[in-house]
Amino acid sequence: MSKPIALTRLAVSMALVTVALGAGPGAPAAKAHGAKAETYTAEAPVPDPRLFNCSEGTEGESKESHSFSRIVAGTLSVTMTDFTGDWDIYLYDKRGIIIGESSTGQPIDDESSVDQPTNPQVESFSTLLRANQIVTIVACNWAGGPTATVSFTFRRS
Repeated sequence: MSKPIALTRLAVSMALVTVALGAGPGAPAAKAHGAKAETYTAEAPVPDPRLFNCSEGTEGESKESHSFSRIVAGTLSVTMTDFTGDWDIYLYDKRGIIIGESSTGQPIDDESSVDQPTNPQVESFSTLLRANQIVTIVACNWAGGPTATVSFTFRRS
């Protein structure tokens, strides 16, 4: 086998592995998994105030979830803004236990509060994570508008 053919096969093999692993120029942007900081729009257009807890909600309807993990220990800070009505943000561990939350009651006296909030609304919390701990950030729409902005930062210990 000549060297140019062997190098071409090596390059093609590496390219296939890169595509299979989801890396490279054509790869989608990383969601929360492993990023140090990210901001995204949570879309949950169907509020459901009847739920007992957020984990009962329907993904993409009354809640939106993003998994997160890092190989080192540190502090995860999560903030949710740009929403109307009553939204909350939770952090679940891999067993489904809440390990961080912000669930401030927002005023929803009448339907006008969903469209015209009187104050900027913010939900936020910080929590320590162990190395290799897998968690899920969950934005819940209890009785609000269809979207919220979620931002998180991770600082290693």
